[in-house]
Amino acid sequence: MNSSKSGVASSARRLLIIQLVCGAIVAIAFGFTQGLDPAVSSLFGVGISIVSMLLLSSGVRRAEQSALVDPKKSMGLLYFGAVQRFVLIVVFFIIGIKALALDPLGISVGFIAAQVSNIVGMHSSNKS
Repeated sequence: MNSSKSGVASSARRLLIIQLVCGAIVAIAFGFTQGLDPAVSSLFGVGISIVSMLLLSSGVRRAEQSALVDPKKSMGLLYFGAVQRFVLIVVFFIIGIKALALDPLGISVGFIAAQVSNIVGMHSSNKS
């Protein structure tokens, strides 16, 4: 079980690094082409993606532990975690656009780029 925990943790750490690097590249590109405000907005979008990934990692660990005792509860935890992440992403987008007046395109591109890097990172780790 410890190897599973360390595997999930190292995978999450690797994906976090990939997201940060991708986010930095997107922010720099926005900074050069669009200016500082969209660059900061893209970093906010990357941050949303990172929070979502950390919640996913935490939820998977809880579900793995719960699966040993009650597989149905484990599945419920995964579904609840998905709904929780979806709502949180929407709330963060609203906060970024309405409350902080950040650039919607920057937030969206940062979020999407980090999500795509997450998918690519997961795909490449499954190959090895």
